[in-house]
Amino acid sequence: MEFSIKTQMSITDIAKLIGYSEIKFHEKGICSMLRQSGSISYPKFHLYGERKNGSILFRLHIDQKETLRESLLDKLDIYSSNEIKVETNRIKGIIKKSINE
Repeated sequence: MEFSIKTQMSITDIAKLIGYSEIKFHEKGICSMLRQSGSISYPKFHLYGERKNGSILFRLHIDQKETLRESLLDKLDIYSSNEIKVETNRIKGIIKKSINE
């Protein structure tokens, strides 16, 4: 799922604010970060962030296991499931609250 938020905060600061870790920067300024969705190693939320035109564009999906070998339908689900929608709203709420304080 893609969404963007207009902010001047750094991607690293946002990652810490929303509880993501294992922050890695890739070429072209894209940052990837992870957050466990429960008490076990997988599944994990995998969030990519990239600064564009005064906003940060986020792309969120769920890593079901370390090596993904699911069918196309399973992959579609990891981008649009209810868990993704809930996590997207959680992230937006935390960032917007932080910006307005």
